[in-house]
Amino acid sequence: MNHVVLIYRDDEEFAGRVSNFLREAMESDGLAVLIATPAHSALVQARLARSGTDVFAAAVGGRYLVIDAKEMLRRCTVAGWPDPGRFWRVMSPLVGHDAEAGRPVRVSGDMVRLFWEAGMYSEALELEARWADLAARYPFKLMCGYPASSAPGDPRAAALAKVLGLHAIAAPAARNNE
Repeated sequence: MNHVVLIYRDDEEFAGRVSNFLREAMESDGLAVLIATPAHSALVQARLARSGTDVFAAAVGGRYLVIDAKEMLRRCTVAGWPDPGRFWRVMSPLVGHDAEAGRPVRVSGDMVRLFWEAGMYSEALELEARWADLAARYPFKLMCGYPASSAPGDPRAAALAKVLGLHAIAAPAARNNE
């Protein structure tokens, strides 16, 4: 499946799993897009660098894009709600060119998490639907991250069940492989 969910325990696990996911695109001369908070971006970039990935060269070569998640949400929403037209106008050019050229494209980040942590569950689900629409048009892989504090047993369990239904579930990684 090209749309997976990562339920992560902490920021280090997020960084490890996302860096592994994105690195595969960069190593295949594809495009890796990280749409994240500055803190998560820094952790992922540090993890990529420790793994031997030349993050600077990948960025200069157009194989690695880092975009601020809050800014991207601002560009894709109207009155705090994901707008299909805006989402399409912003995201389609971001993934479309490389995907249509047959290069591997992988996207991961924090957009849905920002809605989720603000208690905006319907908005998070709507954003997931927008990503699914984009994935129906372009071949790319997407990893959505949710903190484990949102796991079953949490009062948000019903919304989480809907999220899980929209994704394949990323299997937990062994700690030494992150």
